[in-house]
Parts: sequence; structure tokens; C-alpha cells
Amino acid sequence: IGFVVGVKPLGEAVIEMAISSAFSDPRFMPLSKEELDKIEIEISVLTPLEKIDDIEKIEVGRHGILIRRGFYSGLLLPQVAVEWGWDRYEFLTQTCYKAGLSGDYWKYEDTEIYIFSAIIFNEREFGLG
Repeated sequence: IGFVVGVKPLGEAVIEMAISSAFSDPRFMPLSKEELDKIEIEISVLTPLEKIDDIEKIEVGRHGILIRRGFYSGLLLPQVAVEWGWDRYEFLTQTCYKAGLSGDYWKYEDTEIYIFSAIIFNEREFGLG
């Protein structure tokens, strides 16, 4: 849950997306009061998107991927590939799946591939966890 590009001041975006993640993410039940002390908070601030034509530019662990084809798009953060132990090709495949596409759509010319980095903040860095 978040904004792919900066559409509002960062502080406002963090507040809005924290509320949305806690209570409006369709993948999960809304956060309950009992769960509050069990969650981990992580905020990823994305760098500007860079459109690429050469997948060799993707550095697993450094880059996240946004795949766009027509009305379909999917984004995975840089840390996702590391957490799952994916190589570049699996990362591309999984990002296609996230976009609702077949896993090999990253190979087609009319599929746009963007990379970005993320500055990651978590509660441990703020002395909260």
C-alpha cells in the first residue's frame, strides 16, 4: 500500500498510507487493538522510477521493480527478492504475477520495466521496537 511517485509531502503520505495499510488493505483483515503490540512498522521511501530496456541493470537487493503493460502494473520492493532468495529472473517473473500478468510478460517489447531503490525505515531505527 503506498504511492509509487511523490504526489504529496512525505509526512502526509506516511500518515495516510499507515492508516490505509492498517485498515484498508484488501489482502488483510483490519488491524485490531489486540494486534497493535505485535506488528512491525516498516516504511520504504522510493527513489524516482528509471525505465530500463536492459534487465542486466537490475541489481537484486538494490533495486525494486515496477512492471507495466497496458492497464496492468505490479511493483515489488527491493527487499522482497532478498527475503525470498530470488534471482533477477524470478524477481521479474514474480513482479509480472503481481501485475496480474503471465510470468514471462517481462520478455515482451511492449512491457515497460522500471527500477528504483528504496530508503527503508523501521521501528528499530527509531528505538520503538
